[in-house]
Amino acid sequence: MEDNATTRQVANELYQSISELVIIDAHEHLPPEASRLAYDVDAVTLFENYPRFELFTAGMTDAQYATMIDRDIPVDERWSVLRGFLPLIRQTSSARTTYLSVRELYGFDDINDSNYLELTKAMKAANKPGIYRRVFRDHCRAAAALNQCFFRIHPAPDSFLRPQVWEHDLNVGCAPHHHLHPFELIERELNRSVSTLPAYKQALADLLQLFRSKGVLGIKLLFPTIQSQPLDDEVEPLFDRVVDCRRTGTADCDPLNAAEQTALTDNVAHEILRIAGDVGMTAIQHSGYCGTWSDWRVTNPTNLIPVFSQYPQVNFEIYHAGHPWVRETGMVAKACPNVWLNLCWSHSLSGRMTRSGLDEWFDLVPANKIIAFGGDTHLWVEWSVGDLIQARENVASVLAGRINEGLLKEEQAMDLARLMFYENPADLYDLGRPGLDDFRYE
Repeated sequence: MEDNATTRQVANELYQSISELVIIDAHEHLPPEASRLAYDVDAVTLFENYPRFELFTAGMTDAQYATMIDRDIPVDERWSVLRGFLPLIRQTSSARTTYLSVRELYGFDDINDSNYLELTKAMKAANKPGIYRRVFRDHCRAAAALNQCFFRIHPAPDSFLRPQVWEHDLNVGCAPHHHLHPFELIERELNRSVSTLPAYKQALADLLQLFRSKGVLGIKLLFPTIQSQPLDDEVEPLFDRVVDCRRTGTADCDPLNAAEQTALTDNVAHEILRIAGDVGMTAIQHSGYCGTWSDWRVTNPTNLIPVFSQYPQVNFEIYHAGHPWVRETGMVAKACPNVWLNLCWSHSLSGRMTRSGLDEWFDLVPANKIIAFGGDTHLWVEWSVGDLIQARENVASVLAGRINEGLLKEEQAMDLARLMFYENPADLYDLGRPGLDDFRYE
């Protein structure tokens, strides 16, 4: 018991010290601040962020959820839908992130019948110009945030949001996500059209070189099916059919079936990886759980070991600790020198699994390969605050345990924390050592 008490005391002290560190927020989906300010926020719709997955699993129906997030319905009616589910999900790491954020930003220890209207009032009052600065600079102490934004590719060069691009925006084999079709993007950025596979691949090279010159730091790939690369001769007829469908409209063309779409996507994904190595972009890979009804088995990061080996000149970053394959993900990084491990979202998926995984990672991989935090949110900036609190708690807990075992000294533990929260993401993305006043927070 004494050891446990000592470990908790050391963890609390480390938490306080870690909270004073300047950090790099290593994964976000943040739009311009104006988009957040235009959003109608309240205590109920706060749960439309990642806790919605737990709500669905707990039994919330699609109709109930639609009511819960419908701003045209009075908030008290929407609260009546949500309130019965909160006791069922409260113990989850995802819900805890939300409660921690509400405590940190608005001073509420709970969300209940007696205070949800008061919390809503506080949220609306805080949703005004400067919210990004107050949240990310003042509360999170984030000097920069690596950002995959659905709305624009390259924001202002002095923004604290450092841009990354989506494969969806570039790969004609993928259905367009939240942006332009790749052909439209090429026309807009390069002022030319493409109609053949070679011309398209040359445009990809020019486009990524242009993006890199404008400060785009990485590209996120979502599809884990690229262990092999279909030959150009095999996919060129598929590309021609995509061009034909864009020209004539889907009613008068021969669209690709699922297998053909996968073949074209995989071929282009390999080309994107090759170009990423040439221009110095990090390749980012989602891994593990990805939402209700998702078949997360296909996102096991071990599936990509052949790809990591095929492109040793490309730096890869594995997101979300590979949940639930945290141990296997550590082994991947141990075997592949070009792989970094990012704990974004993992603290809010399972704090306990993240702590056990991080403890094993310290045994497995060099400390410069681990990135501690990424808020991974869209409009709900509150989420980033709550997730960062859990990240600090989890890192402090693991380091304290190793101090208690005699594996670390406290100053060594803080060196590790500084690496994971700041230096490692800064070095991977060649950010230098930014301070809190080096960029604009808007």
